[in-house]
Amino acid sequence: VKPPRVFGDWLMAEPYGVSMEQCAQIGAQIVDVHGSLSKVLATHGLTEEQWSEVMRHYGGSTEGVNFLCACFAETLVSMRPVVELSVEQWAELVYDLSMCVPADALRWRGLWLGDYARLSEHWDKVLEDDEGLAARFEARLEAIERGEIVTDEHIATVAGRWHLSKLDRAKQGS
Repeated sequence: VKPPRVFGDWLMAEPYGVSMEQCAQIGAQIVDVHGSLSKVLATHGLTEEQWSEVMRHYGGSTEGVNFLCACFAETLVSMRPVVELSVEQWAELVYDLSMCVPADALRWRGLWLGDYARLSEHWDKVLEDDEGLAARFEARLEAIERGEIVTDEHIATVAGRWHLSKLDRAKQGS
């Protein structure tokens, strides 16, 4: 995430030595520890009053707010542990992503887009380095494509498509 191109005094000044990136990171840490504001702020040498000033300072422009939100989301996702999936589960996710709305395939598994990006990087490297796992991945994917393996996620995909097509038909009929 790149900082906004605004170079006014408000952006150049770092209240209490907190940059925009640090502000977003602190915000993500606050969310990650589920509301222990004073505890997180203390690790950064800030009081709640100072934190409020920092937030007002960087929230002073649309570009600043957009940048903070992007940094916040990126930081929050990076703080989450990488989701553990077997190679077979990875093949199932890859298939589902190609066959339905990607957000649905991720949501059914409790994943975010950032989780997918990190999983994708992980599995690209693993499958490139391990021929045995790559063969298992391909075998699972081919079995799913032939209809030999049906998972709960696939059932949900089909049910979701059926429901949406039923809604579409109902809308067209009215």
